[in-house]
Amino acid sequence: MEDILVPLIVFSFIYLTIKTILDYKKSKRSVGSENSLGMTELRALIREAVQEATAPLVGRLEMLEEQQAEAPLPAPSKPLLELEASVMEGEEKGTGTQSRRRVP
Repeated sequence: MEDILVPLIVFSFIYLTIKTILDYKKSKRSVGSENSLGMTELRALIREAVQEATAPLVGRLEMLEEQQAEAPLPAPSKPLLELEASVMEGEEKGTGTQSRRRVP
């Protein structure tokens, strides 16, 4: 009887130890997955946060676009037109335009 009892106790101890460890790891994994978010949930949260953060900016941009569409652009001034004509003449003659720095 002792020949069977000792291996049975040893085997049972090993079995219970391994089973306990595996159950612990399984429960630890399932607890972590309950608190984690799926990719679709995470994307939805990010999309919602971005929409909330940019809503005032979008409203302001739409308002500015409406104002710009309502107000016509001012006509260019005569000196500006003359400057543009002289630049165009210089390009046609091949002299090119050189950048000039204005010294304060």
